[in-house]
Amino acid sequence: MRFSLSLLLPLLPLLLPTPALSQSTVDCDNADLTSYLLQLIDALYANGLTTFESLLADITSTDSGYDLLSTIFTQSDQTFTLLVPTDSAFQMAAVWAPFEHQSKDYLVDLFGLHTLQGHYGYNELPEAGMGVGRSMMRKREWEERVVMKRGERGMVVVKTAYGEVSSWSGPADISAQYLLDNLVILPIDHVLQAPPNISTALTLPSTTRSPNGLPLLQAAIANVSASGADALTEIKPGGLTFFAPVDDAWGKDAWAQVADKTLRAKLIGNHYTTNYSLFSPDWTSGTITDLTIMNGDKLKLSVEGDTSYVSLGDQKAQILRSDITLENGVLHIIDRVLVVPQSEKPNPFIQTLANSPTQAAKPSGSAPMPSSTGGASRLTGTKWSAVAAVAAWYLSGL
Repeated sequence: MRFSLSLLLPLLPLLLPTPALSQSTVDCDNADLTSYLLQLIDALYANGLTTFESLLADITSTDSGYDLLSTIFTQSDQTFTLLVPTDSAFQMAAVWAPFEHQSKDYLVDLFGLHTLQGHYGYNELPEAGMGVGRSMMRKREWEERVVMKRGERGMVVVKTAYGEVSSWSGPADISAQYLLDNLVILPIDHVLQAPPNISTALTLPSTTRSPNGLPLLQAAIANVSASGADALTEIKPGGLTFFAPVDDAWGKDAWAQVADKTLRAKLIGNHYTTNYSLFSPDWTSGTITDLTIMNGDKLKLSVEGDTSYVSLGDQKAQILRSDITLENGVLHIIDRVLVVPQSEKPNPFIQTLANSPTQAAKPSGSAPMPSSTGGASRLTGTKWSAVAAVAAWYLSGL
C-alpha cells in the first residue's frame, strides 16, 4: 500500500497547517518513510524554516526527489547535515513556494546541494583551514563538494566561488523528532549556488590580486584550444584540479611560451590534472604531498606556517586562495606561472606537426599580451590545427 504525503498532512499537529506547504504527493513504499518525512517537515516548521519545508514536500512528487529522500532515510547509520537556508535567504534568492519559476530538476539539485554526507558543525571542522563535505547533488559520477571553515561565535562559514555564507551559531533543535537521529539541521543565511564551471570561475573575482578574474589565463588557454577553458568542463569521476596564476604573474617569459606553439600546451598542462580533485585538507594534513599533472610531471605541495605552496621542479608558487569549488573539481589561485623549464626540449612529434603545412597561419614573433582589463569576452583562441589536436591531450581529451 502506498501513502500520499499531502493526504497525511492533516494528521500533523494543528500547529502545522501552513499554506506554504506544497500539495504535492509522494508514493512511499512504507509507512516508516512517510513518518520520517512528516517528522522532518515538523522539525523544519518548528524552527521557522518553512520555505525549505515546502521545498521538501514539493520534491517528493518527483522520482529523483523521492530517491534522494529515501536514500537519506535508509542510510540510518550515516549522519547527514542539512544546510537549510532561512526564509529570508530564499526571498533574497527569489525562490519561494509554490516554486512556479523553478523546474523540478532544479529543486531536487538545490535540495541535494544543501545535503551533506556526514556531520558538519563548528566542533566537527578543523580549528584552522578548511573542511570539505560531499553533497548529495550529483553530476554523473561527480558529487558536488561544499567547502567550510569555522567562523565566529560557533558559526560555520561556507566558502563558495561567489562569496561566503554563514550559519546560525549552532544547529536547529530537532530533539523532539525521535526519528531524525541521523540528521543535523544547520540554518544558513544564503541559498547556496551550484558551483560554476571553470570558464565562469575564471571570470569571477577571487583574490585582491584578481579582482577582475583571470583574463590572461583565459587568453593563454585560448591559444591552445579554440574553445578556451570550456575544454576543461568535462565531468570525470576523479575530478579536475587547476592551479590558476593571477594576471600579474604572467611575465615575458611565460607569455613567450604561450606564443611558442611547441610549448604552449605543456605550459597549460603544468597547472592541472583531470584525474583527481585535490582540496587543501589533503595536503595540509600531509595525506597527499604530490599530484601528477597532465604531462606526467609531479607538482609538490607544502605548508610553511599558515601558507601553502605548490612547486614544479625549482619553481615555487604561493597558493593565494585554495578550494574554489567547480562543478567538476576545484580551482586554486597561485602567484606564479609554472613555466616549462628551458632545459626541456620540445616533443619531436609536436615539433613536426608545428612545421606542418596544415598549421594555421599565425604572425611571427611573440604573441601580444592582452590587456588584463579587457574581459574574457574579448579574448579569442587560435583556430583548430594539428598543434591544437595534440594539445587536446592536455585539455581533457578534446
